[in-house]
Amino acid sequence: MESFHVHQTAERTLRYAFAPKIDPEIHRQVIRLQSLALLRQDVLEAVPGYHTLTLYINHERNISSVQNQILQGWNKTLNHIDYESKLHLIPVCYNGEDIEQLAHAKKLTVQQVIEIHTSVEYTIYMIGFLPGFPYLGGLDERLHLPRREVPRKSVPKGSVGIGGSQTGIYPIESPGGWHLIGQTPIDIFSATSLENPFLFQAGDRIQFTEITQDEYRNYSGGGVIDEAN
Repeated sequence: MESFHVHQTAERTLRYAFAPKIDPEIHRQVIRLQSLALLRQDVLEAVPGYHTLTLYINHERNISSVQNQILQGWNKTLNHIDYESKLHLIPVCYNGEDIEQLAHAKKLTVQQVIEIHTSVEYTIYMIGFLPGFPYLGGLDERLHLPRREVPRKSVPKGSVGIGGSQTGIYPIESPGGWHLIGQTPIDIFSATSLENPFLFQAGDRIQFTEITQDEYRNYSGGGVIDEAN
């Protein structure tokens, strides 16, 4: 079990920080701590990052008391804290306008790029930048490529891209500097859904699968294929 430091970063917020690195096991501890914190009525919101968790505390509660009680709960439960992790199967039509350039830069064929990109089960470390945008860990080093020197003014909704050591999905149309390798028909953000506008949450996993252009145009499937603790 990883240790952490806790700091009060504002009047009603606590920040729990594990070792400052991108690591799947550290992130599992972040999500376990989030699960523990959200059991408390005095925690209004819990926002995970790569190795941090920020808690927003009810103004009617004593923040020091909440901090101590969470620590006591963490020490008591240790590795027994569990959480639900969903595996999302995301279909992608790999026709992105940058995929040939990326393949050439990495001395690969387009098919090799696709095979490498679909061979990994990615962990969602956090959601941000855009509503529902998943920050994914686990991209194969063979596909790492610095972001475009000149970002695009508009990237279409559903675009799948690579930027540096990460891959991700644009949930809405947006400016962006990632290399576009494909497009998914899955809606990962719905502004009209009041109950849950986001398809993903931190701690979930993503597996990309290749589909053809015809399959993309006719696609009407779902996204979650598995649930595991």
